Amino acid sequence: MKEKTVKLITEKDLRQKFSHLDIVFEVYESVWNGDLDQVTDMTQEIPVKGKAVFVYNLSSSGKRQYQSEVVQDATYAQIAEFADVARKANGDSDHRYFEGVDVLYHVEGISIVELSLGS
Repeated sequence: MKEKTVKLITEKDLRQKFSHLDIVFEVYESVWNGDLDQVTDMTQEIPVKGKAVFVYNLSSSGKRQYQSEVVQDATYAQIAEFADVARKANGDSDHRYFEGVDVLYHVEGISIVELSLGS
């Protein structure tokens, strides 16, 4: 079995990589390596395997206000982009923190996944 390679990066460099986003996005694990600033870059991890559609609902009406295209094995980096687009499309100025994803249900082999944004 091939060992997984862990890419170490500084937290500052990781934040810079996503500075174009208007959300706060932190997907990493701190690593004690004699340098507290080292983290593992987990942005290429795939939280929902297979086909998925990402949705964001800001209103209490239950109406979806954002829906991504169907994607295969989306990484955290791609999902952060979806969250940024969803937030801007909805005019949501309060919810800037990407908190994760929740699989709501499955339709014909496609996971319907809710973006979780907080303030």
